[in-house]
Amino acid sequence: VGKGGLLISLARISAHYGLGVDATLDVTDAQLFSESQGRYIVAVKAGQSLDIPNAQEIGTITEDDKFKVTNGQTTVEENVSTLNEIWEGAIPQCMTSAD
Repeated sequence: VGKGGLLISLARISAHYGLGVDATLDVTDAQLFSESQGRYIVAVKAGQSLDIPNAQEIGTITEDDKFKVTNGQTTVEENVSTLNEIWEGAIPQCMTSAD
């Protein structure tokens, strides 16, 4: 998990691979964006066990165009295609000069 925290990392992965995400997290809004170290996102096939101490299952990867992450207080929903457009357009947008 890097800049922008868990929520942004999940959105970047979703946009990059063109896959949906349906995740429910037991964290605060601040923790969704926390850049604290020592956290990883690991994907495994359905039915496959994950033998990592303290690992938590947070959701599923889907093949639809829906990105949805909720923590009970806040729900972030967006189309994966829109996330990809935003991600791909970020650098050109930053490079645009203000005349």
